[in-house]
Amino acid sequence: MEILQKIMNTFGASIFVPVVIFIICLVMRISLKKAINSAILAGVGLVGFSMITDYFTPVISPVVDKMVKIAHLNLPVLDIGWQATAVIAYSTKIGMVFIGLLLVFQIFLFAIRWTNVFMPSDLWNNYSLILWGSELFLLTKNMWLASMLMLFGNMVCLLYAEVIAKRWSTYYGYPQCTLTAPHQVGNVPYALAMNWLFSKIGVDKININPETIQKKFPSLQFKCNTLTTRP
Repeated sequence: MEILQKIMNTFGASIFVPVVIFIICLVMRISLKKAINSAILAGVGLVGFSMITDYFTPVISPVVDKMVKIAHLNLPVLDIGWQATAVIAYSTKIGMVFIGLLLVFQIFLFAIRWTNVFMPSDLWNNYSLILWGSELFLLTKNMWLASMLMLFGNMVCLLYAEVIAKRWSTYYGYPQCTLTAPHQVGNVPYALAMNWLFSKIGVDKININPETIQKKFPSLQFKCNTLTTRP
């Protein structure tokens, strides 16, 4: 683990994470060109997030402080957004534990066919699991407990991802795809409950979209953009 920490400290998340993505792409038998392109794009994205955070925080902090003093507000915390949180998450000791152990665990679950979802392909969005583990570690100083929390969260995310796989892939038109982002699949139980309730009271039979609304109200003008994808 110390070796991983030294590598991260030396090269930073903007280098280490793309390397991991590149390796995963090769394991998934993606062409070398696409693997390199994916790794480069991930690195550029991480550098971009860091630049925005570094330049934005010094500018906005004095403005917020001035506003607090003038308005006599009690706002001691500055929200710098999820992008900065994600970058920080991969730089913590818990982040190293996740990359070193739990990422292997995800691959293992897929390899033994315990799950049909290959979660490492959504490597970036695993930062939520790392964040939860990091927070618990700061409170308890217990590495094992923090790791078990990330492991449990990972299992729940995989369960929810499989539950919505058919719905998600059908709705968006991407066969054999699903959503694994922890901060989004957490709404699955609520969404399923509301879907059941709406079906019972007939809300699902109501057709509401820009086209039908425009037919009902001709005076309203809507511009419908069609999303196209290359094969």
